[in-house]
Amino acid sequence: LEPAEAEIVVLHIGGLFDFQAPLQALFEVNVKGTENLFKSLLPVAQRIQRVVIWAGAAVYNFDAIPLPATEESPVEPQSNYGVSKLWEERIAFMLGEQFGIPVSAIRCGAIYGPYSLYGMASSILLNANGQITTFTFGSGQNRSALVHAVDTVRAALFLAEKEEAIG
Repeated sequence: LEPAEAEIVVLHIGGLFDFQAPLQALFEVNVKGTENLFKSLLPVAQRIQRVVIWAGAAVYNFDAIPLPATEESPVEPQSNYGVSKLWEERIAFMLGEQFGIPVSAIRCGAIYGPYSLYGMASSILLNANGQITTFTFGSGQNRSALVHAVDTVRAALFLAEKEEAIG
């Protein structure tokens, strides 16, 4: 394909990651920002192969569901951040359908890697303040997952190629 005709994959990573931010700020950045992204894609909507959004595992209540969580697990965010990520995911799917743009979502755990600003120490403090769920490390019963940034991007690119990952 010519560059102007090439298919486009959009990895929507941006957002406000802050468990202490007010819901209004989280909504403005995570939900309205996603809406703005989709509106900006309208001129090239026919060329978009996939939009993959980072929805986040914060949409689950890990203390109330069997592990591991699946796509069928009920969502019950326990923080304003989780609520904003659930609405971000919903607006992305809604606008994707409305604009004819295929969308997939990743609900990954805490992402770490170079230049991470939150890391494990922040997660432990958030847990101690009751802002995120319990950490249990061991075989098969983990209550928290850490995933490297590179692995997350690789998973997103993999999903962008799979028809069954749409929606």
